[in-house]
Parts: sequence; structure tokens; C-alpha cells
Amino acid sequence: TKTGGGGGTTAILYDASKNWPVDLWKGATCRIVRGTGIGQKAKITGNASSSLDTTWAIAPGVDSEYIIYDTNEWTQIATVMSSISSGNPVKDVTVAGEIAFFAFGNSTAVARLQWATSNHQSDKDTSIADKLASFYVPGEPMQIFRADARANGGVSRADLQGFSTLLTWKSSVVCGTSDFEYTNLLDFNNKMYAFKEDSIWAISGDRPEKINIGLNAFASSNNGRAACAQNLSLYFSWSHSVERLTNGVVDDIGPWKGSGLKPGHVGPASVLLPVIAWTFAGIDAGSTGQSCMMAWNGRGWHEIYRAHTTGYRVENAYFQSNPGARPRLWMSVGGDIVSMQFPKDTLNPRNDKEINYQHEAVLETGIIDLDAVQLPKLFSEVYAISQNLASTQARIYAEYQLDADIGSTKWTPIGSFIKSPVDSLHIRRGDKNALRMRYRGLTENSTVPATMDAAVVKAVARTPVRRQWTVRAITGDFQVDQQGIADANPDDFYMWLQDVAVSAEPIFMRAAWEAMDNTYVYAEQPILNRLYTTPDGYWGGSLQMTIREIDG
Repeated sequence: TKTGGGGGTTAILYDASKNWPVDLWKGATCRIVRGTGIGQKAKITGNASSSLDTTWAIAPGVDSEYIIYDTNEWTQIATVMSSISSGNPVKDVTVAGEIAFFAFGNSTAVARLQWATSNHQSDKDTSIADKLASFYVPGEPMQIFRADARANGGVSRADLQGFSTLLTWKSSVVCGTSDFEYTNLLDFNNKMYAFKEDSIWAISGDRPEKINIGLNAFASSNNGRAACAQNLSLYFSWSHSVERLTNGVVDDIGPWKGSGLKPGHVGPASVLLPVIAWTFAGIDAGSTGQSCMMAWNGRGWHEIYRAHTTGYRVENAYFQSNPGARPRLWMSVGGDIVSMQFPKDTLNPRNDKEINYQHEAVLETGIIDLDAVQLPKLFSEVYAISQNLASTQARIYAEYQLDADIGSTKWTPIGSFIKSPVDSLHIRRGDKNALRMRYRGLTENSTVPATMDAAVVKAVARTPVRRQWTVRAITGDFQVDQQGIADANPDDFYMWLQDVAVSAEPIFMRAAWEAMDNTYVYAEQPILNRLYTTPDGYWGGSLQMTIREIDG
């Protein structure tokens, strides 16, 4: 808005046209965007009905125009677009220059909105659009792109005009067939990309080129529904996942990989946002699930927000940079508007000493099996390396799941960590194959972070104990068994032992000694000690063998 002829001093900005509740804007930020003092921004320490308490290097003038941001307050722009929308919901928005364009699809024309010094203005075009985007085509003025889902519709573009001038659309570029609708438009790598339910098209010089990555095998309205460009890569939604296109190579980075999301939390990406070092993805879990907002840091996904009510869907999101203040992530969740503050001038919230912290945090680990799931283990205790637990009277509750309970709703509590920097809790569960931990941090102090830097589970895996025997056997041509019948030929017996040692064949062993009976074994190469040999070739001797148990 404009100062309304009030101007101001270096400590106050006056606007006689306002009638604000006292201290409505306390804590927000004010920025002068036109006129005297342009570019300045200041924290609002309080306000009267028509003035803001601020600190300026250059006092605002009667020509100063300002905005107020970094606040939970919203101002309704009367009914400036009500006659244009005809009751249809907005399907897409793009901003070009100082004009915002709104697409309504169906038979409602594109609308436009701008700030005109003292009030907002709206008007409508004569064109129809389902998707909109703006883009500087090399060598041309700012272009407005539209996708039209009607029969034989395509992608067309128009030069940005003044607010009161209708858009003149150039020839339509048809991408594929009209059987599948457009889901998104996004500029990337000096081209406009058109996303459809079954394909992706790169439009350059008004010529479409299909990106052959196999989307037609799994056509869905979720394909390309969300898209963004970041770090020279193109990210887009596909089914219930997220794909990344880099230098012609597509890889799947979606949160459905690995263990995936829990039942009731699964859904397609409804929005993708490139934010500093992260890529944010809104997950739409539908009308019966619990939607969320997740962040990808190049290594894995982390849930940063979970919908406050089951069935409240994450529909869209916008990251507000808030110059001079803390950035905010705004989310449309089930018709509600939700915001989340991010640290100022740092990626690490612990480096922003004035940011408030959430009172609760939950961390569920992966499955801990020491990379030997078949071995029995003793899970002895768990250590927490932490900060500020005692000083903030915060607690970190620890719970676990074992074997068949992993992935269920059953958690066994073992106590809480209350001391820093090191505290420990006993688990003392043995003869188990796998463990999963859950840590729940609770605090009533929102200004000092209670942090857990590491959690270490102390465990040991037991290698199976397998028995072995060293036996001596007597063999010979004149030997008889216990029934007085001629025993096995010593040559045949010796060669059979050689064969089973080389081939590692399992042998079912029977023995008079119960501890050796009914056991599968394998034999090492025998050692022969001849005791006699006759002139005609008969012989006898002893064989020493090592026999090892197969199953422990």
C-alpha cells in the first residue's frame, strides 16, 4: 500500500488511510518497494491505528509505497476478482513483470491482477487456459505460456502486454494426443517443458520434442503434477514417487524407495519446491490418509511437517524468502493455511539463537541387524549423546521393536534419557535377530534446543557353534564287521572319502554315540597310515578324518 500522503520519520511510518488494531503488525517486517527510501526494510516493534513503529535510515516520504510481510495476518482483497472467476477454482497461477495471471480452465477466461499505486486492479482476458507459466525465451520479450486441455488443444505463448491489453497467442504447439491432459508447465534449461499424464515434451523454437523416459507405460494424472528445477536438474512427480532428470539421465529419488512411507501416509507428490540446499515435496495422502511435507537433501528424505488432521491434504506450498526476516514455508492443507519458520541466514537452526523450537520430535530408526539377520543377538543397552537435556528439563523417551513386531504399532518402552552429554538405558533382550528403535523428544522450553547428536545401540551377534570330530577308522582287506561279514573294500572306502572331501557333499552320519548320530556333516581329506601290505597287493591300515557339522 501507499503511505497515503502521511510519509513518516526515521522512527515511524504514517498511513492515514489505515485503521489497524493496535499492535496488529508487531513482530512483522516492513519494506519500502517504491518511492522515497526504496529498498529499506525494518522490523515493526508496534503499531497504532495508522502508523508503524520502525527504524529507518531514510524517512519514508509521501510517495513511499510499502509492504508488510513475515506475519500470520492476511488481508482480503475485497471481491476484486469475484466477477471474473465465475465461481470456478483457480487451476494455476503465474507472475510476469508485475502482473499475476490466473487460469480457471473450462470456459472461464484467464484473469489478471496487479497493484496500481493505491489499490488492486483485476481484469480478464478472452483466452482459456488450464496451466500457465512465464519464461524469457532467448531473444524475445517475456512470454506467457498456456496449456489448453480442450480437444486439439496444445501449448501456445504470447508476449507480455500492458495490464489493459489482451494477450495475443501465437500458433499452438500440439504435444501428443488429446487423450491425455496437461499436468504442468515449467521452464528448464532454456526450454519450456510441458508435462502430460503420459509424457514430457521439451518445446524449443515452437517445436515439441518428446522426452522418451517411459511415462506412457504408467499414465497418471500424478505424472508431472509437481515439478521444479534445481541444481541443473529437473525434478518431477511420477506415480507415488519423484524423478530427477540430469543430462538426459533419469533416476528415481522418491520417498517410496527403501522402506517407503507407512500405510496411511502414502501418496503422490502434489508440489515440489527448490529451497536452498533442499527439495521440498508435499505428499498428498488423500482424503483418508495423513499428508505431509518432506525435504530431500541429496541423501534421504525427512518429514518436516505432518498434516494436523487426517484427511487434510497438502495441496500446494510456497517458500517466502522474507528479506531481513526468517523465511517461511507456507502450505495449503485441507483448506487451511499453515506456515513454518526457517532459520535466518543459516541452514542449521541451532545457529539462529532467536528461533523457537518445536516441543516434540520423533525419530524412528531403520532395522538394526548388524548385517547378519540370521544370527541370534543380544541387544544390551542404548546410549544417547545429547545436549541440554538436564538444563531444559527435556526428556528423550526410548522404545523398541523386536523381530516380528518390527513395523507394527507395538512399541516396548525402556525409559527416558534425562542427562547430558551421555546417558544410557538397558535393553537386555537376547536370542533376537533384529531391533528397531524409536526416540521421542519432549520439552517445554522452546528457546533452547535439546538435541540428540547420536544414539548408539550396544549389541553382540552370536556366531553359530558347529561341532567337529576327529576320528580314526581301521580298514583292510581281511577285516570283517561286527556280524562277521567281510567289511568294505579299503580301496573303495578310501576313494569314496576322497570324493566326498573334494565335492563337499553333505553326509548323513549315523553313530553309536548319540551326540554324533543323525547329523549332517562334511568331511575333510583323510590321512592314510598303512599298517601292512601283502605280496599279492592286499593291505590294511588306519584312516584319520576330520568331520564337521553342517547345521549348528
